Amino acid sequence: MQNRQPTKLSKPVFTVQAGIFQNETNAKNLKKMLREKGYDASILTSNSKNGGTLFRVCIGQFKDRKKAEYIAKKIKDKESMQTFVTVK
Repeated sequence: MQNRQPTKLSKPVFTVQAGIFQNETNAKNLKKMLREKGYDASILTSNSKNGGTLFRVCIGQFKDRKKAEYIAKKIKDKESMQTFVTVK
């Protein structure tokens, strides 16, 4: 008889997406600007449907969606940027 441990489901990690670019330089410029303003910005890459690379500029990593939504609204209000919450 095996002693089975219940499997732990990993909780999603939320992030605030501030921009998405096909051009890496544009993504780096936005990341730099956000970091200079004190935000924890990073760039995540993914493949686009046409086979190119997309560069997503994201802020933070949150275990709580409400916290991510709060930060997204704060950035939208303070920086006049369109942001939205995504699951990392």
